[in-house]
Amino acid sequence: MDDEVLTVYNDCSCSRIEHLHRYMLVYDSVFLSVHLDHYFPWYKRIWYAALYLLGKDPPNGHWDVHIQEPAGCLSLIALLMKGINAHESV
Repeated sequence: MDDEVLTVYNDCSCSRIEHLHRYMLVYDSVFLSVHLDHYFPWYKRIWYAALYLLGKDPPNGHWDVHIQEPAGCLSLIALLMKGINAHESV
């Protein structure tokens, strides 16, 4: 495999920016980056943390919830297959 980095972005079907996953294939390794929301003011982030600790659901769901559309699954499968093929050819 050449030195290019292949990247797939998968949005959650709710279309909120907090639910964005980025998969990168570098050589034969796949890296996952999860976009976490950081633009809320400090007091709102503390409020969401308190809700989480108390077992309550914030109004927009949890950051660890990601609903994947079928098209995103296909692009992720293609990326993983390229990683497997690159690993086998080493």
